[in-house]
Amino acid sequence: GDLRMSEEALYGELDISRANSKVWLVKVPNYVAEHWCAAEAGSVLGKIIITKQQNGTKLTAELNLSQDLPKEFSLKTTRPPVPMNSFTQTKDGALALEGIVQCRCDMQPQDSAAYRLLCKKRTASSQKSRDDKRKLARIESTKQNAVTVERRFTNTIAKIKK
Repeated sequence: GDLRMSEEALYGELDISRANSKVWLVKVPNYVAEHWCAAEAGSVLGKIIITKQQNGTKLTAELNLSQDLPKEFSLKTTRPPVPMNSFTQTKDGALALEGIVQCRCDMQPQDSAAYRLLCKKRTASSQKSRDDKRKLARIESTKQNAVTVERRFTNTIAKIKK
């Protein structure tokens, strides 16, 4: 990808008021990200539950998602291998340093009826997409065969006319 920044962004001001804040970098499934992007500003997206256990700490998340999506997730945490910072950019292009990444997490849905239904829908959708591609390939192949037959027929008629 092209990592060059526009001249305006390169020379604009960077808000560093939260530079020393500790933040978590969380990788979420696409359907969660899409749901969150569509949520109203200021709405509660869910909660993280921290449970102390004998062998460490368990992190789970309960999210406020639509009825047909999984709502319970486990969070697998790791420390960033190198120092990382989090930045944001507003719609008007202003940049802000949000803080230092203290923890990275992968959000994974817990096995539930909603998750199994989501997987089933994805599989069906993927299969339909593959079937559609096969149909298009057969149509294209039929068109190419028809053109080849038409060319042979035209060439044969041209030879007969000579």
